[in-house]
Amino acid sequence: MLETDVLDPSEVAPSISIVSTIEDAAKHLRWYLAHIRKENPKSLPSLQSCISLLELNPSVFELIKLAHGKNDHSSLEESDLLQHRLAWSSQFEKTRTLLTKVTESGRIFRLLNGEESCKIWSLEDSRFGFDDDIPPDISTHIANLKIPLIRPRPFPPSVILFGLGSFQQNRILSERLDNIFSQNHNVFLVNSSGTGKTRLLFEGLCKHWGFYFTSAVDSSGLGAGDIHGILQTSLRLTKGWSGSVDNTDYVSAVKQNIAIVHHRVSESLLTRLLLFKLFISHAVSEGISHKHKQQWLQLQLRPSFYTESERNGDLFRTIFTAEADSRVIDDAIARTLAEIQAIWDLNTTGRIFVALDEANVASKAHLGAFRTESGPYPILKEILRTWNRHLKHLPVSYVVAGTEIPSSYFEYDEWEGWKWCSDTGSFSDLSSQQAYIESFIPPGFGATSSGKSLVERSWKWLRGRHRFTASFMASLIDVGFENPHTSLTKYVELVSSYEPHDGDAYMKSESDIDNDKFDGLNIQRMQHLNDGTMPVMHYALVHTLSFLKGPRDLPVAHINVVTHGYGRFVDRDMSIIAIDEPLVLVGTANLLTTSPLSFTDWKYFKDYLGLANVQVLYYTALCIALFFEEAQEISKLLSFPLGQPRWHLENANLTVRGTSGDLDFRFSTRNHAPLIHRSNSTLELTSWLRGAHSSPFCIHESIVGSILIFSLKLASGGQFWVFLQTFAGEGQVSSDELNSLLQIVNPEGFAEGDERLALTDALTSLKTVPEALGPTGILPVIFSLNVNSSKDEHLVEHLSGKQQTVAVLDSGSLQAAMANVDQSQLLDDIVSIILKDGDEALDASSGPIASSSTTTGNSPKAKRARSPRGRGTQTTNPKGKARAGKGATRAAGQGTTVAKASTALAEEEGAGSSSRSRKRKVASPVASTSPSAPEEGSAKAPRYATRSVTKRLGG
Repeated sequence: MLETDVLDPSEVAPSISIVSTIEDAAKHLRWYLAHIRKENPKSLPSLQSCISLLELNPSVFELIKLAHGKNDHSSLEESDLLQHRLAWSSQFEKTRTLLTKVTESGRIFRLLNGEESCKIWSLEDSRFGFDDDIPPDISTHIANLKIPLIRPRPFPPSVILFGLGSFQQNRILSERLDNIFSQNHNVFLVNSSGTGKTRLLFEGLCKHWGFYFTSAVDSSGLGAGDIHGILQTSLRLTKGWSGSVDNTDYVSAVKQNIAIVHHRVSESLLTRLLLFKLFISHAVSEGISHKHKQQWLQLQLRPSFYTESERNGDLFRTIFTAEADSRVIDDAIARTLAEIQAIWDLNTTGRIFVALDEANVASKAHLGAFRTESGPYPILKEILRTWNRHLKHLPVSYVVAGTEIPSSYFEYDEWEGWKWCSDTGSFSDLSSQQAYIESFIPPGFGATSSGKSLVERSWKWLRGRHRFTASFMASLIDVGFENPHTSLTKYVELVSSYEPHDGDAYMKSESDIDNDKFDGLNIQRMQHLNDGTMPVMHYALVHTLSFLKGPRDLPVAHINVVTHGYGRFVDRDMSIIAIDEPLVLVGTANLLTTSPLSFTDWKYFKDYLGLANVQVLYYTALCIALFFEEAQEISKLLSFPLGQPRWHLENANLTVRGTSGDLDFRFSTRNHAPLIHRSNSTLELTSWLRGAHSSPFCIHESIVGSILIFSLKLASGGQFWVFLQTFAGEGQVSSDELNSLLQIVNPEGFAEGDERLALTDALTSLKTVPEALGPTGILPVIFSLNVNSSKDEHLVEHLSGKQQTVAVLDSGSLQAAMANVDQSQLLDDIVSIILKDGDEALDASSGPIASSSTTTGNSPKAKRARSPRGRGTQTTNPKGKARAGKGATRAAGQGTTVAKASTALAEEEGAGSSSRSRKRKVASPVASTSPSAPEEGSAKAPRYATRSVTKRLGG
């Protein structure tokens, strides 16, 4: 029952001694429902509705008389009609009336026969109010895209519905759907915001029969709002609900909460089943076909189709306000399922899928309301349990999608049949993104140099998760493809807070725009998180500077960056995380080079990041590279606990070994090779030592740890190798740690036989080695982050008797080097790397994109003044609406086919990276601050009509 109130005798008459009339039987029926079935008196059918039932069904009247006479009510329990309260009780009169209205309207029948469809979005629906000044060919092209109009202005086009159902025609995408909509497993689909989870749910339900629910309906208006409303308001308004149960005496409160959730979620399911019964009845009469699956989904996405009501749906409200007892709702579901089965056998349809979107909301909402001995758990579990109680006898599978569904809640036998999946794909392949864009833009524009450049710029800035590109396409459609380069620049700026200038050459002939419809990634929020996100994002920037691309191999332990929207899974099984998207990296770099929390600040790096050894080595290499932006005295970087060598006051340069010899390395003028080469074998290390990789640093993974290797060349001509190992502990470097370092620098510890000979040969290839370093020219260097090892008496003691010179790295010099870095120039370094990475993919592409001469300058510029709206040099417009760029788009013809949309999303991971040369400036130090308190919520990928920002509930 929903409530546990004791029956008030004044509300329901006691059982009478004799049942002789219909009114007597009606009164006894109400008594039976209240006392025998224990239904809530407030939810009982009215006396008049009971009388009407018995008048129409004399057999039921006789059944009640017999049950009363024998004082045996078991026969009433077996009466289908009595249990099917929905068919006759006055409580559901509004429900029955509404269902009759829907049936009589004929809308479902017309939909199935193609006589009625959703209105198509056109420029008349643009939030900018464009009208007859749009070229006819552009208007025609946009109409031919056939994007459904879901919500009128000011809402932009819902491009998430473009080409709906097309994934089945693409092999890669169809296989992805089969992996997610599994015949053998229930699935948790988890990936970052904007990675395409919702579209995959839609496509899966175009391929399979099923039901679409969402925990949060956003401004797109897609989907019914019943589960959303339950989570947001109705539970809190239900009598008996406990939002926060006691940690010790919680059993009864949790039991009551479970009963309430079961009741409310069952009302939602009943609503959907009643509508499905109407739909399938019409479909069977016409002959069921595959297309009906997609039509059924479209009806679920647009509940107003039935009643032209608000998104929660009038039908759900009639059931909700009926205040029927839980047993009544359960009986109604069972009866409705039986009726559906009688119309069409669900066991012959293949798997039926129940999809829940935005499950991250349900995984966080009302966490204080449910608890076991193991601790609290989310309402999501009770939603799934409720559905399964009703549907377990049918061939039903579940797909539950969200940005955050903690696996710790789903570890027991009950969830054994579930698998975890992140198989969303991405625009990490140039051809897939290009095909997607070309399915939207007018062909005439796409053939121009400006159009080709726009596709290239979109790849450079928007590659990665699907929504970045989809949102930009929506914005272009919304403005009739006017000012495309200005729109892209504005999009990048609004999302990342960085204004790019690679499109300036084309923007000169475009007008400025006032399009602030985008929501950014909430990059600012990351500095307030205390869940390990900041160290990972810091690592991503250092990795980008070191390897000319963001990290693409982070383990699932860093899932927080996925939850917050900064990283994404790039594999099928939630194992590999990437932080390589240009907008994310540039936004993060902009934050950490313009705020007091500079990522070059050594103190912040050392005190707050809690770093892994490899991140320390990356950062140390970057610091050393910046330190040697010009020749520096050895003693400023290294100290020698056992005595200074004669050359410690000499200037030295960092060198890079290439095939043509050793050259001085300058970070500001480096070529397009990574700063660091990773080595996992003696052969790889030997190859680097011989100059095969053109990187000044090598990080070699040995059996005793990671070491950073580089070469310094003295002004006198001497040259030596530095083998540096970091120690992050709070205490002094121990004897064992020192011995490990000395073991590393011995070539005999690396390999045997021919590999050792080759390694030794490479090490001894330096022309002149300073005295005291031996023939291999190796200087072991100790770098302790937390202890000044140069003044460590224990270290001196450990080194005594060693026949090898050992140095200590001075962190103060590195700190000073980082403090003098021009932050804006460092930001431009990262931007240049990202654009160059995109350039290399363009160069490697064999597709039809022709490389055009575009400006890629990235030095910071003052924001441009808004230019008047006009067509290049045109300054007037007889209609009062000057519109730039019409000449480029007038040649647009018919819309592209849906097949392009499906091809566009099939992709493979791309590779390739590089850097950009420039001079480095010197600026004053940047002070550091510690992180402030964390905030609630999480970052979302920018949405523009594809999906709008979802309000999180219950947290």
